Amino acid sequence: MGVLFRDVLLPLFLGPYYVLKGIYWILFGWWLDPWWQRRANHALMDDVQANLYFLYSRGQPIEEKRPRSLPFDYASVRIAFENIYFTFTRGRGELNVTLAPRHAPTDGHELTLVVAALDSSDLRPVGDFPGIAAVLRPRLRALNEAFSESRYPEFEKKLP
Repeated sequence: MGVLFRDVLLPLFLGPYYVLKGIYWILFGWWLDPWWQRRANHALMDDVQANLYFLYSRGQPIEEKRPRSLPFDYASVRIAFENIYFTFTRGRGELNVTLAPRHAPTDGHELTLVVAALDSSDLRPVGDFPGIAAVLRPRLRALNEAFSESRYPEFEKKLP
């Protein structure tokens, strides 16, 4: 049965799939997917601005010219705040925050892990804006110092 499926049935299904995918991209995908992604990203940015105004007002939103299309209903926005790049990602009922130093923007770490390393204690995951605001607001100065270019190598050793 496995050989029959792999050699006969799979090509019968994959052929039309790739043809339809190509037709979709030619007619709609090249303009519709980026439009939907930009719209989802703007909605997330509006929520960040409304709920984390202390971060948004002093930070600088980073706007992508051609946003990468994310799967399902995911949206992603970045805010540069002094020494930190905050990346907010929302989709499928989850809200995640990743922090990266400005001098090493690809070295991102989850908010709960960063705060646990900063406080030397465990922190339960936060998945909503009020929880994120409660975690960030009192620690923003300490996070900024920990992610500075001079102190980050030492702080990075504490991160899992």
